[in-house]
This record gives sequence, C-alpha cells and structure tokens, in this order.
Amino acid sequence: MDYKNEMEKLDKGGNTYKPEEGQHRIEILEEPEETVYKDEDGNVTPQLKLLIKEDLKPEVLTWYIGKGVTSKSIYGQLMKVGAKQGQLKGQTLTLFVTRAKNKSGQWVNSYMIPESLTKSVESVNVNDQDPNKSVVE
Repeated sequence: MDYKNEMEKLDKGGNTYKPEEGQHRIEILEEPEETVYKDEDGNVTPQLKLLIKEDLKPEVLTWYIGKGVTSKSIYGQLMKVGAKQGQLKGQTLTLFVTRAKNKSGQWVNSYMIPESLTKSVESVNVNDQDPNKSVVE
C-alpha cells in the first residue's frame, strides 16, 4: 500500500470533489441523488450528490452541492442543463471556479457552467434570430 499517496488523497478530502480555482471539464456519471448534510448542531442542509470524473482522469469522485435557491447558483445551473438535455447523466460540462473575498472578508468560491447559459443548438432556429440579439437567456 502506498501510504503517502493515500494520505495525499485524505488531505484533499478523499474521493470528494472540491474544485479549485480555474477551468475544469467534468463528466457526470449518474443522475444526481438528493441527500442532506447534518452539521455538529444537527442543522440539516439539503444537497445533491453527483458522481463525476474530472478532466478525463480515471478516478470517480463524489461532488456534494448545496441545493441553491436561485438559477445562478451551481445547483440552478445544473438544473438548467438537466432541463435542456433531459438528464445530467452522461453530460460533459465546463466548470469555471473563481475565488473572491465576500463582504465579511472570507474567501468564497463562485461557479459557472457555460453550458447552462446558452440555448441548445437544436432549439435555435437561425432564420428566426435577429443578428443583433443574443442567444443567451
């Protein structure tokens, strides 16, 4: 057993996906599963659990996402993709992660999935589009 390698995995959260700042390509391997996170005080937060592969790496990772309340949240962006494609399983998506300080001075990540911003190719009729109008919703 490679103990050093195993410790590095544990230090990174085991097989939990924690995307760092930058651009990533992820493949969603299964439809999301609804779950909850319970903190030390017993507070419950609804989440989605996704099994993914990142940037064509062989390792399967688990990504936990809080159920957001807006379409701009990572949850909302994934729901847009799922609605457009009919499912999330099998989708390969681009994920941009940026870091910035919030009003309290804490570092927070922001996520963007470009595939959630544009209409699918099948839904765009080029003949009906105004060339000065954006396809972005």
